[in-house]
Amino acid sequence: MNPVFKEYGLKDLLPLKLDIPDEGCTRPNKNMYCFEAGEIRVNEQLVLTVMHTLMAREHNRVAKALAEVNPHWDDETLYQESRRINIAEIQHITYNEAGVLDEYVMGLMNQVAQAMDDSITQEVTNHLFKKVGARFGMDLVSFNMQRGREFGLPGYMEFRKFCGLPGAETFQELFGSMTNQTVRKYETIFEHPIDVDLWSGGVSERPLPGSMLGPTFACVIATQFSYSRRGDRFWFELPNQPSSFTPEQLVELRKARLSRVICDNTDIIDTVQLYPMVLPDHELNPRVPCRSGIIPSMDFSKWAEPAPFHNGNAKEFVSSFSYNPYLGKK
Repeated sequence: MNPVFKEYGLKDLLPLKLDIPDEGCTRPNKNMYCFEAGEIRVNEQLVLTVMHTLMAREHNRVAKALAEVNPHWDDETLYQESRRINIAEIQHITYNEAGVLDEYVMGLMNQVAQAMDDSITQEVTNHLFKKVGARFGMDLVSFNMQRGREFGLPGYMEFRKFCGLPGAETFQELFGSMTNQTVRKYETIFEHPIDVDLWSGGVSERPLPGSMLGPTFACVIATQFSYSRRGDRFWFELPNQPSSFTPEQLVELRKARLSRVICDNTDIIDTVQLYPMVLPDHELNPRVPCRSGIIPSMDFSKWAEPAPFHNGNAKEFVSSFSYNPYLGKK
């Protein structure tokens, strides 16, 4: 980590990307660096950087807590178990909470997300990764559709069929599923509805009631979430595996909350709503103090292990008995 603000009593940032500094990083000059993380897209936009920073801090916080209950653990053991707990936290939060450094976290918690639609900001359609002095950058929308075509991804109509939704033989049949303006644009671009790319058709659908997504993407994402959980033999709740957590540890892991991660790993945030990805509401999602005890914390004593027996303390071990037939009474 990068303790650049340690002298001010602030928590660490991610380490700087000194090795291959231009990879995934737009630098105004050679004296400025982006952040290094386990995923190359950490510097693509600030919210990704914030989330990576939060979880890296959480990993180190967990490692310190484990070291307190297991002072005999070496660095590798602490790292691996902290990583395992970190993954379990992310899995639990992702699948159980509705769906970030201090000011940015506060902004994410208080600003309404934009509606899901087919209108894309020019910052990612014309200026993505734009170099200093250049007029234009790359186009994320084009990338999305290009990758789908290169991977041989079936089109929008095929996925509607997969999801049990009605298809369309004419563009007129799409009226009602998306705006009239979008349908008319499709008529000028494609010869047949079967030619529409999945990503384009999916983001163009009218959202389902109470959802940000239309029916096709709701189906695809829900299906993928189900497959990701059921197909993961390291899923944190899976029993009877060498990597399985104990029942007592699972009780603690299920206390994981994004609100707790935010409280424990930011510097100036002292209140947070129970579900940070949902706007605060006085009755349904109130903001509470981090130290109120309302947001649960994990008890790491459930990970405590006895120190291994060494020959050096054999005499102390033997003398702990009140009677030994070879030594007589204590």
